[in-house]
Amino acid sequence: MKFWIGTSGYQYPEWREVFYPERWPAAKMLPFYAERFPTTEINYTFRRIPSGKTIENWCMNRPPKTLPSA
Repeated sequence: MKFWIGTSGYQYPEWREVFYPERWPAAKMLPFYAERFPTTEINYTFRRIPSGKTIENWCMNRPPKTLPSA
């Protein structure tokens, strides 16, 4: 059995000094988070569907990983 551990989002200013280094820029939160957790839930659908550019940026700003085999 495999477990995927993540959180429901990653870009929280309140996490600075607790999870992120102090004064960590929001633009660097996703790469920092993605190096430590293999997954996240983005609670975005209640607002609007993210643009293609936003999704592209998420993909470009995470470290390259290969998915574990099933």
